[in-house]
Amino acid sequence: MQNLQIQVKDVMVRFVVMISEATQFTAIQHIFSGNNWEQQTSITKMQARYVVRWGQLSLLLVESEQ
Repeated sequence: MQNLQIQVKDVMVRFVVMISEATQFTAIQHIFSGNNWEQQTSITKMQARYVVRWGQLSLLLVESEQ
């Protein structure tokens, strides 16, 4: 049971980080901003790919500015 609790916490942390990082993309930021928290929202398949690859994209953006 304790292992399951640890896994659930890990999943939640990853989810929260993913959502907060994803909102940095202006292409999808408007979907989650404003009053949109009050209603069901969704992103496109292409936008989902950006979210999944945010770590790689973020690193490339940082490297390109150096």
